[in-house]
Amino acid sequence: MPTVQGSLADTALSTQMNTRIDRALKNQGDTVFARYGITSSQAIRSLWQYAASHDDIPDYLKHQLSEIEDQKKKQFKALVQKGSGLALRLAVEENLVSPDVAATYILSPVDDDKLQDEMYEAMLDEYHASCDG
Repeated sequence: MPTVQGSLADTALSTQMNTRIDRALKNQGDTVFARYGITSSQAIRSLWQYAASHDDIPDYLKHQLSEIEDQKKKQFKALVQKGSGLALRLAVEENLVSPDVAATYILSPVDDDKLQDEMYEAMLDEYHASCDG
C-alpha cells in the first residue's frame, strides 16, 4: 500500500500534458485502445517512451511528416508560380519583356535563369537605344 509520501513523490516526478484533439477522433481512438485494454494516457506515454528509448519517432509519424512536407512544397510552388505571374506582368508593363515572352513562361514552367537573362538583354537593348538616340 503506497504511503502518502510515496504518492506525493510520484506526483512530483510526473507532469500533466494537455492537448486538443477532435472529439470524434478521440472517441474512435479510445474505442480501439479499449479493445486492447489501453488507456489514452498509456497510449500517449508509450509514444513518449518510444521516442526516448529509440531517440527517434515511429515510422508512421515520419510518413505523416513526409506527407506534410510534400503538401508544403506544393503550396510553395503554387505561390512561386503566382509570384512569377505577377513578376511577368510587371516586366511586360515596364517593357522588360515582350508579351509573347511572358506568355511563354505563363504557359510553361518558369526557368528563372532564362527569364533573368532575357530581362537583362531587354534592359541592355533599351540602354543601348537610349545611348544611340
